[in-house]
Amino acid sequence: MLEGSAEVTAYVLYGGRLYRDNFEVQAHGMVDMISDKLLADAPPAQIERFDGPIRLPPVDAPPDPQKGPA
Repeated sequence: MLEGSAEVTAYVLYGGRLYRDNFEVQAHGMVDMISDKLLADAPPAQIERFDGPIRLPPVDAPPDPQKGPA
């Protein structure tokens, strides 16, 4: 790891899959992925909606264009 950089672990939901990724964030803003581990196929996401301070029932996320129609 370079001097002045930080290593960050993040859980990333991408393409319907859940990953644990490690990134190196350099002082000048450049970000490099240094490891990537598939953890699971993720269930379909739900989108939370709000009307002012009121939480509305969640709705299904739009379909993933990478997977095509259901």
